Amino acid sequence: MSIVLTEKPSQRRNVIAAVGSQYGEVHALQGHLLRLAEPEEVNPHWKAWTYDVLIPPAGLYPWRPDDGGGKPARLKTILQALKQTDLVFLATDPDREGQLIGEELLDYAKFRGRVMRVTFNAEDKSSIRTAFGKARPNAEFRNLREAAIARQQADQIYNLSLTRGATIAFRKEGARGAVGVGRVMTATLAIVCRRQLERDNFVAKAYFVVTARCNTAAGSFQMRRIGDTLTDEAIARSVALAAGTWSGPLSVEKSVERQAPPMLFDIAGLIAAGASAWSWSAERTAEVAQSLYQEHKLITYIGSDAKYLPEVQASDAPALVSGLAQLGPYKTLAPTTPTIRSGKGGHYWDKGLEGFPHHAIVPNVNVLADHQAAASAYGALSGDEHKLFDLIARRYLAAVSGDFVFNQTIVKARVSVHGAEHVFEARGRVPLEYGWRGIWQDPADDQSGKDTDDDKAVLLPEVASGSPATLADPRIEAKKTKPPPNYTEGTLVTAMKEAWRFVDTDAERDRLKEARGIGTARTQPEVLKRLKVRGQLTDAGKYIVPTQEGMGLFSVLSEIAPRVVNPAITADLEDRLDGILLGKAKTGEILQAIATEVGIVMERFQGKSSTLGGDRPPKPAIEPIEGHGASCPACGTGRMITRKGRGMPFLGCSAYPNCKHAIFPDRGSESDTSRKAETATGGDVAYAMDGKGQRIYLTTEFEEKDTVKRLGARFDGKEKRWYIDSSMERGPFERWLK
Repeated sequence: MSIVLTEKPSQRRNVIAAVGSQYGEVHALQGHLLRLAEPEEVNPHWKAWTYDVLIPPAGLYPWRPDDGGGKPARLKTILQALKQTDLVFLATDPDREGQLIGEELLDYAKFRGRVMRVTFNAEDKSSIRTAFGKARPNAEFRNLREAAIARQQADQIYNLSLTRGATIAFRKEGARGAVGVGRVMTATLAIVCRRQLERDNFVAKAYFVVTARCNTAAGSFQMRRIGDTLTDEAIARSVALAAGTWSGPLSVEKSVERQAPPMLFDIAGLIAAGASAWSWSAERTAEVAQSLYQEHKLITYIGSDAKYLPEVQASDAPALVSGLAQLGPYKTLAPTTPTIRSGKGGHYWDKGLEGFPHHAIVPNVNVLADHQAAASAYGALSGDEHKLFDLIARRYLAAVSGDFVFNQTIVKARVSVHGAEHVFEARGRVPLEYGWRGIWQDPADDQSGKDTDDDKAVLLPEVASGSPATLADPRIEAKKTKPPPNYTEGTLVTAMKEAWRFVDTDAERDRLKEARGIGTARTQPEVLKRLKVRGQLTDAGKYIVPTQEGMGLFSVLSEIAPRVVNPAITADLEDRLDGILLGKAKTGEILQAIATEVGIVMERFQGKSSTLGGDRPPKPAIEPIEGHGASCPACGTGRMITRKGRGMPFLGCSAYPNCKHAIFPDRGSESDTSRKAETATGGDVAYAMDGKGQRIYLTTEFEEKDTVKRLGARFDGKEKRWYIDSSMERGPFERWLK
């Protein structure tokens, strides 16, 4: 007698649809049905939090049943089935985590029968049948199992030990909750904190853009100087002066260009799109996507890091396109004949799926091919589910539609200034075939309201190379560089996948690229949620920023244990796990090495006890004004720093509130004692000036009080309203300023 174990209920349905009961009764796990024991379950002395390194005497934490979400009943059923069989077909996900999910259960059940491993990363019937036909002895995956166990145990030792140590060392007296430290969590915090520091320390630099009108016999059009950035105003003026008197031949390049559609969605791309389109959190996007996948079955598995589809699924494209065409919005968008692009630059590429447990996120052909079932499922969607399904459907339809084809014209004029050549350029694009651009518009472009080169036709007069022309009406536009933007949850998940950008050596970069960054598609949204729950990150409008506690933790760890905030620690772990896969290292050796490293960090924690900041996010950088950094003329000890009030910058003493001296560019110097109480109204926003500074009142609902308080707002007991100080950045409070 044999049974089949799949990782999740949807996988079970697809396996039954493909092979029925040919390989035995099919059971679905629910991810991990087991958890690792807590430290105090292994050693009662560990119930009290200390600086101990939490490595069990036996070397490994044992597994315990997970009692959440109906898992006990599912575990009981599967354990009973394992007692009655001597052959298991293990059909969990084909990656390291999938191997562990199945193996831990078999170990816990003390199963001693035969185990055959079935691996597939596409769940169409053909792929599943092929995978069962090529099932291999599970013993061939022993090293993958050992690597998975080592990763799980290493994170348990590392994360729990350092969280306890950091909590003892850095938590404020009387504060509640742990100071969370984790391999992925803290490296993610560091990414956000470094970006905030970039913004805080950013100094805007002036640069200049020179444009001119080009006059030809065929007509006039605007040209812009291209090339290196002009930072010297005198040179910019020389260029503009020379352009105003230039005449000569134009160089013209004309071509017909083709642009292929974008890649399909992985979970990071989908989260980024949700953030751009509707300012959704990573958790919200994942939640809606999970409903589309699990409840309505309209899309494929969402926990995917891949952007390709298996080549075998190209044959499903006609049925999938036809199914989408039956749904109202897509009737006029679906191509008559799907365009299949294979290989690295396409969408169907087997090699691009190597090492990935799942393919890209696309509409589910198993449901869409049944037009009646598809219409029923589509009709049952909520508003948010409709919106997200529309993104996924349009992205797929774009992928199987024709190229965007356009005529491109590039016109250049070369202006000589003191022996140096400066090139002025104009570009024109005229669409010939919209192809996929008639279906897909990037949400980031929609939200910003900008016209992209792809969809805006720029008409230029018919000119040929050598055509005589003159430049006239030169203009200089003074601009300033801008700091890098704060992360949204979407761009932060992308940064986690691209964590190789934040490490120092080529070897670390290469290994993190192979590991696809820090965290996984399964865990990244949960990591962001946990950082917020821990009070280390918070929302500021659509952005995510560090709290003072988060920034404080990053600062102290950067000083005493810089490796803890470095994504390279994941590269180190992956290198060690590679040793297990190659049979060159053992789990116990790796765990002992990690325990030794944790012990060193714990010693540094004990020698550097301090408290972290509160939970107000740091103020975003404000561009310094003249006088920034000068000594305070009132107290002589503070520095005058740039602040913002009523939307206008002013200088305030860094010793505030002990010194309340301020300098306003429009009305000179003021000290707090010389101010008279006054009230003013700016638009619909109420302001109040009193002896303590300017208050800007917020319009909030009762249930929003904790949110605005966490962001730094204060409560006026007399007015019964929440307010912010004029020196605070308004961006995080924009929604309540009405």
